[in-house]
Amino acid sequence: MYSFLVSPSLFKILYLPLLSQKKLLIKPFRLFQINNGTPLFRRGWERLKHLEKMNFTAEIDIMPKKELLDPQGKTVTKNMKNIDVHGVADIRIGKHVSMSLEAANETEAKEKVEIACKKLLANMIMESYTYSLSAN
Repeated sequence: MYSFLVSPSLFKILYLPLLSQKKLLIKPFRLFQINNGTPLFRRGWERLKHLEKMNFTAEIDIMPKKELLDPQGKTVTKNMKNIDVHGVADIRIGKHVSMSLEAANETEAKEKVEIACKKLLANMIMESYTYSLSAN
């Protein structure tokens, strides 16, 4: 059984004639078809398919800005010779975040990742971020 959200003006135009023929069962703000289980308007149902959510995975790398000192990276760089690793010029240490999310499309998923990075994951004054997004 399928349900459709219906505005009152659209209901008066499209569905009142069908209701008078007792082909539809009406509940508040929803319209259900009771025939054979097929959608009332196939084209309309296909248009609603884009509302289904897709799963995405975002791989986010957050690094300190190059203009700022990275004391943790400097300490690791200096101590590389203690474990017999020579020739290391610079190490910068950051964070890697994997985020799984649901969105209607890729642009909505990118917007969600951008908002998460700017408002929560990265300190925009001291850090920069890059990410890659893949659909599951």
